[in-house]
Amino acid sequence: MEAANRFLRESQLPKRNARFSRPAEGEGTAFAPFRGDPSEHPVVQVDRMVGNDNTASCKGRTLQISENRHRRRYARVAVRVREYPDDRLAVFRGPRCIGRYESSGAALPAEA
Repeated sequence: MEAANRFLRESQLPKRNARFSRPAEGEGTAFAPFRGDPSEHPVVQVDRMVGNDNTASCKGRTLQISENRHRRRYARVAVRVREYPDDRLAVFRGPRCIGRYESSGAALPAEA
């Protein structure tokens, strides 16, 4: 095993690097620093259809969607339910969050 690794390191790796290596196109790094709150990144996202009773379900929990300034009812609207690492849930319609919930499914107070 040691001889095989030495052969790869001394013979094959330099040939491969000579053939496929390219200089960087610019100075610096191509990575951007992370911005935002890591707790806002969901682990699970599922698409759901809101029922006529203005609820969506996820993993046996019924999420009651409250009336808000954007829309009174969401019946028969496609939404995305996000589950976070701490088991909180949130319901989104497009980029807009229309409800946040505890792990039990109880609604959390609306953010101002």
